Formats: sequence, structure tokens, C-alpha cells
Amino acid sequence: MQKPIVIFMEYKVKEESTETYLTEMKKVIEEMEALETGSVEWYEAADQKGLYVEMVEVSSMKEYEYIKERRRDPADAAFGGLLPLLEKGTAGMNCWAFSRLNKK
Repeated sequence: MQKPIVIFMEYKVKEESTETYLTEMKKVIEEMEALETGSVEWYEAADQKGLYVEMVEVSSMKEYEYIKERRRDPADAAFGGLLPLLEKGTAGMNCWAFSRLNKK
């Protein structure tokens, strides 16, 4: 049995885009839930204004690759609106996949 994959997405939002970002994130979270991923955990850095991390659990690397591709696609209806708000655009959307070692 394959262990679940935990996706971390990290990016920095332009200061002037914060309000728009907060609105766009509602769509992002709704779409992630529609994809039947685990619940999205969403964090803002306590020590770096505008730095955000999302964490979600998926069942496979295939699902991770699918989400990663969509999250970096500026034409994606659910996720593309976030990219222009990032300090480095698409290049600023960092995605990583991890397997848990201390939980079954």
C-alpha cells in the first residue's frame, strides 16, 4: 500500500495584491476540495509578511503531478488567477511532495 503524499506549496504574494489574493484563495480551496484531496491547511508566515504555505494530502504521486501542473498553469480557471499576484509569478509557486515518516 502506498503511503499518502503531502504536498507543500509555498509562495510570496505582492504586498499590493494581498486583498485580491485572499479572495482568490477561496476559489483555490474550493477547487482543491472538489478534487477530493485532503483538507487544505493554509498558513501565513509569522515572520515574513506575504509568505504563504499550503499543505494538502493526496493519495499518489500522479495526483501530486496533476495538481502541481494545474497550480502552475496561468490559463487554469480555478488556479491561474493566483499566479499574477505572486512576486515571481509562476516561477514563485514552489511545490514539493513528501512522504510521512512518523505516521501510518
